[in-house]
Amino acid sequence: MKFLYVSLGFLLLLTMNTSTTFGQVLPSGAEAAGVGFATVSLDGKMGVWRNPAGLAKTKSQQLMVGCQNRYGLAEGLNTVHTAYIHPMASSVAAVSFYRMGDAIYSHHVLGLSLGHRVNQFQGGLRINQLQFSMEGADTRYALSIDAGVVATLSSQLGMGIQINNVNRAKVSNQTDERIPTQIAIGFDYKPDKQINVLGELAYEISSSPFLKVGMTYQPLPYLTFRSGVNTSEQARMFLGFGLRHRVLHLDYALETHPVLGISQHFGLAYQIRSDAE
Repeated sequence: MKFLYVSLGFLLLLTMNTSTTFGQVLPSGAEAAGVGFATVSLDGKMGVWRNPAGLAKTKSQQLMVGCQNRYGLAEGLNTVHTAYIHPMASSVAAVSFYRMGDAIYSHHVLGLSLGHRVNQFQGGLRINQLQFSMEGADTRYALSIDAGVVATLSSQLGMGIQINNVNRAKVSNQTDERIPTQIAIGFDYKPDKQINVLGELAYEISSSPFLKVGMTYQPLPYLTFRSGVNTSEQARMFLGFGLRHRVLHLDYALETHPVLGISQHFGLAYQIRSDAE
């Protein structure tokens, strides 16, 4: 079984558009996965792991937990994450924790995010303390910084820009190995109150640009359907849904990889205060 974990993990890394093995952090969040991670222009709790500027419109204190089962593995590439969101007078802060892997290979990310809103513009910053561990190798640490902006251009159109790892943090001084730096720009278009169309173009240094496209459909106030396509690791398809109660949000997404198979994403958010976002 250990050989299977290592083999599938190595295959995944080969299919990714990334320049480093130690520095790769897989994307998180069932709500974001449902739209193929085309979230750079979106507001809300997804900003904890995606564009931190999106946090600025969050109005409720929230506790969030989530997990991902990747390609049917019991361990290996699976992830768990949790976060707490705290609105303040003019800003919104969040602290988050992310873990992927097992005793063979794992990494941990402790993040501190801050989003601030000025009129129709939102800005955000996130500081990440990362730890990478591999069996038979030294544990490595790095500090990375993510930044983003979201602009509301009209009642129907929004735009976002995000840069992950602005400081180009190093994982190893000996080999000059760095965490990937990624730049993304995208939009969300709302033709009516029930439909939201999302698009994002992302570029990772030393790799080719890739496209993310997603859509949400909300037929009822408490139910949202999601779909998306992401070309960052070949062409992946996503389907998901969200159930929304006054204080509880449940999200689920199914991801299909053309080589490795199916992944499942789960998320649960509890609003400590009853006023919804």
